[in-house]
This record gives sequence, C-alpha cells and structure tokens, in this order.
Amino acid sequence: MENKNASTRMGIKKIAIFDYDNTLFFTDAACKMASNDVLNKKLTRSKIKKLPLDVRVKIFTLASRKYWKMYKVNNSVIERCQSLKLQGYYIIVISTRWNTVKRYTIKSLVKENIPFQKLVLDRKNSRDGEKFKINYLKSLLGKYEKYAFFDDSINIMQKLRKFPSFDKVSLYLVKGTKIMEYKRKNS
Repeated sequence: MENKNASTRMGIKKIAIFDYDNTLFFTDAACKMASNDVLNKKLTRSKIKKLPLDVRVKIFTLASRKYWKMYKVNNSVIERCQSLKLQGYYIIVISTRWNTVKRYTIKSLVKENIPFQKLVLDRKNSRDGEKFKINYLKSLLGKYEKYAFFDDSINIMQKLRKFPSFDKVSLYLVKGTKIMEYKRKNS
C-alpha cells in the first residue's frame, strides 16, 4: 500500500479511475449472448444483476471468456482517458469483475489501446459492487492532489456525494457516450 509521500515521490499526483462495464466498454451484447447460453433468455446486465449469485457468476464469466470480443468501445470515454493520461494522470481501471476473468479483461483493454497503469478487480467476489468501489476510492483519499472517477451508476455517484471526504473527487457519470460531471447539490 502506497502512502502520500511515496505517491508524490513516484511522481503520481493525479489519478483517474474508470469503471469497465458500460463505461469504457458496452458489454450488454456479450451478456445477452451468455445469458441466452445459460438461461435460454437474452438478458441485459441490469437484469442479470438481479439473479442469484451463482447464476450471475456463470453468465458474467461466460460473457467475459467467450464473448469478450463482442464488447463495443465507448469512444468518448476512451478519448477522455487518453487525454487525462497525456495530462499526467495515473489511470486505474476498476471493475467488480472477478479475478477469474482478469486475463480477458486485460486482453480487451490492450486490444483497444486503453492507457491504464493498474487494473483493480473484486478479488473477494463481493456481492455489493458499489461498496467495493467506494471502499477502494476511500483507500486512495489523501494520497494524491487530484482525483477523477468515471462510472455509469447514478447510485454510486449519489452515495459518494454524501461523504464530505469525497469533495475533492471529481465525479463523472457516464450515460451511453455522454460524460456528465456529477456535482453535489447545495443544501
């Protein structure tokens, strides 16, 4: 675990964290194919997330291993990622994907020339992806001068904005190809 002094000594002052699914890549087509293989029904990621954990694991693992080439890049987010990299940001890709699909996740990032320095996956297979991401972000607070976080979940944005400690984190909500800054509402 790096501390603030070590981070600045290493020259890392700014970090940008990008979610993988439906932020950097549109993955619904692969999920629909995998759910059809498992359940004989084409389901979106949001519907799959409501299924029992063991079924979700089967579908998401199959989507990542067999259908990863069907992922579509989100060019507007990738362009922002590349721009931040040129501005000196350290790029982290985060996902609630399990470590069992790490190889396929890296392949897709490399294939699309996404400039990332670190990949963070949910190694503990937590049931709460939002909590996993929030805890990871909390672990970074105070170590860097600038933070940017990109995700497609309005829920995670709302939760992050409740904590004053996240005031220094620029939050960006990704909806399709649009990137919108998510600001705290004035009380």
